[in-house]
Amino acid sequence: MMQKMMDADIVVGNFRTSIPTEDTFPSLDTSITCLRGKKEIIKKYMKGHIYMMAWNKLIRRDFLLSHNLFFKEGIIHEDDLWSFKCFCWCRCVAVVKEYTYIYRIRQGSIMNASTFEQKFHSRSQIIKEMSLFAASCHLTTNRHVHSHVENEKLQVLYLCKQANQREVGANFYNYCLELPVASRMRILKWYFFNRKKMIRDAHYFMRAPENEIYYWNMPEILQCRKGRISYYLWIVQILIRYIFRRKFLQRV
Repeated sequence: MMQKMMDADIVVGNFRTSIPTEDTFPSLDTSITCLRGKKEIIKKYMKGHIYMMAWNKLIRRDFLLSHNLFFKEGIIHEDDLWSFKCFCWCRCVAVVKEYTYIYRIRQGSIMNASTFEQKFHSRSQIIKEMSLFAASCHLTTNRHVHSHVENEKLQVLYLCKQANQREVGANFYNYCLELPVASRMRILKWYFFNRKKMIRDAHYFMRAPENEIYYWNMPEILQCRKGRISYYLWIVQILIRYIFRRKFLQRV
């Protein structure tokens, strides 16, 4: 284990909270001892097997400097963006199963006191940076990276819905459409048989304003228990409209 830690770009330790809490903290998959290769590391990180918080990690100094991995100033949740970039670049990760950190929860911390405007601004910036970074590293074709970024976008959607900020949510959606994303054919290949993720990404096959309206109502749609047959009929109808629209635009 010591040799694995010496070879690692990042060493991640296990943690526990100081007091019981209703908040859900990302856990650490302690069945992992060592991960090698960007493909497997990206998969495990994007699927949530390794928490994104910056604390309780040992990082190789030359790894940080060579990839210019510093926190973005002026935002909260900066751990999310920093860790995303770190684990996209990382080639070796070691995991310590023992508790090496106690997270002390304090009432009135910046995470609890931040406003809607602060959260929205920070999350929007993080999504922009993630999308542009993924494109620059040719990772928009990685389904785990794609799913991670799309789930980050959903967090902003939930934030806007909770604050009843319909117009802000619409503007955010149109803003996201300008960011790099995987091709529609690739999304279809990845998720046609994955009900939850296909419902999440179905708006990419719709036209305006239907796509934005659908996206705003997606949290309620995700909670609906569609039967297998009705689900595929719904998906096929969306795809047929998308295909015919493309053919029409090509003729024009």
